[in-house]
Amino acid sequence: INKYRGIDNLELQQKITSNLDYIENDHDISELFAVKDKADYIICGAGPTLAEHYQFLKQAAEKGNYTIIAVDAAVIPLVQAGIIPDIIVSIDPVAKKLFDDFALEQCKKVPLVYFPLGSVELLACWQGPRYTAYSTGKLYNAICELHPKGRLYCGGSVMHPSVDLAVKMGAKKVYLFGADFSFPDGKTHTHWQVDEYSDAIKRESSHWVLNGMNERVPTLLNYRGYLRDLEDFIAL
Repeated sequence: INKYRGIDNLELQQKITSNLDYIENDHDISELFAVKDKADYIICGAGPTLAEHYQFLKQAAEKGNYTIIAVDAAVIPLVQAGIIPDIIVSIDPVAKKLFDDFALEQCKKVPLVYFPLGSVELLACWQGPRYTAYSTGKLYNAICELHPKGRLYCGGSVMHPSVDLAVKMGAKKVYLFGADFSFPDGKTHTHWQVDEYSDAIKRESSHWVLNGMNERVPTLLNYRGYLRDLEDFIAL
């Protein structure tokens, strides 16, 4: 992890500096910290069980009594279910592919929170406000000194900064939907119903986590790591 994602990776450092135009001109994520707009926050991950909660999430969005934060891969299924999130978080360098078949104007008023290593293609075509954030990892120390921005916890999963953002915005309660860190019914994501990769996972993975019914659900080792890091964050 230190070799490929750490401060000594010059390629990643160059990718960060190549996005200076966005870093310098976009909003600072700390502008959203401690807004204390609502006490209850919902984080929508892209796990398969997200689909079980569309009715509740649609009612929550209509009533406006929650702030709904969605990870990038959850946006299309949410919008298709009539749910427009309040904030979208993206840290994946290839996240633009998640929106290839999506009309971005549907979210033209929704803020996009991103790390500078995220998808430049997505930033270029995003129609709403953009907020730059840095990970708490050492990789962002140098750019943070030159161009200070707020920082969000991240252990590799986009769920991490999404939850930390809710906390820093002043959330009293944080509800997690689609935060499976596993593959219920052999599915990897709520949006992709047919997935050959998921069949291989269900068949071959030797790793598992326990779900809410105390049942073993197949997963991958890095997903278990993401879950562990989220649990550590919650404990802190």
